[in-house]
Amino acid sequence: MSKQFCGWFLFVAIVSMVFFVSCTTTRKTIKAPLKERGAAYLVRKMREAELNFETFSTKAKVSATIGKGNSTNFNAVIRIQKDSLIWFSISFAIGIEVARVKITPDSVFFLNHFQKNYFVGESSMLSKLFQTNLDYDILQSLLIGNDLSDYEDNGFKASIEKLEYKLMAANRQKVKKEIKKSTDQSVYIQHIWLNPDNFKISQINIKEYAENDNRTLAVSYDNFESVVGTQQMPSSLQINLNFDQNVQLKLSYSNIKINEKLSFPFNIPNKYSKIL
Repeated sequence: MSKQFCGWFLFVAIVSMVFFVSCTTTRKTIKAPLKERGAAYLVRKMREAELNFETFSTKAKVSATIGKGNSTNFNAVIRIQKDSLIWFSISFAIGIEVARVKITPDSVFFLNHFQKNYFVGESSMLSKLFQTNLDYDILQSLLIGNDLSDYEDNGFKASIEKLEYKLMAANRQKVKKEIKKSTDQSVYIQHIWLNPDNFKISQINIKEYAENDNRTLAVSYDNFESVVGTQQMPSSLQINLNFDQNVQLKLSYSNIKINEKLSFPFNIPNKYSKIL
């Protein structure tokens, strides 16, 4: 399996884990008018409403469509150790694992049982392979429906749109880790819509304006459920990604568990070959 194919397989797997859809509950109807709020107030309420956790695990049913092709359906198990490790196992309907992925802030590990090979690389390879900004913090935040935790909060502008609060920011910078300068002249515009009933994120839209290409990631969260006490998280999500080709993903979570002891096994069999 070539590195390019490995990248696309990993890309679909990772992004698919971010998106979860098709639960039975419905979004609560929001009634107008909304009281205007400043950006500082909305950011504070958004932070207060975010899922607070140390470990997270769930099972997921995933449907992925790339371009105009048919949908591919598979199952996944997702486990997260906050700020340190994301792990997931991919299997088809018969229950046999075909791939396993482990991601840390520094590294990416990919195990392919189907072709009996594996890949190990730096986390920066995600951005290089997909030619866009994708790091551990972004992936973890999208998986649980939170805003980015390692990025600055200043610079937001507030408004009201379609009976929801909206925050907009351009070129948010990391505050906890140094970002290496790049020659890529890209500008990122982030839009966040907040449900005024619970101040959870209902939609995120990230636009990347590059010199020769524009890319858009649109994620819609829905069906918020209580998971620990009064804490809530979305149990459904749908994504539309305009990359080299359009990608649409839907994913359904079940058996969500918070703050339980987890294991993250990742053993590479001796007979497996390394993808260079």
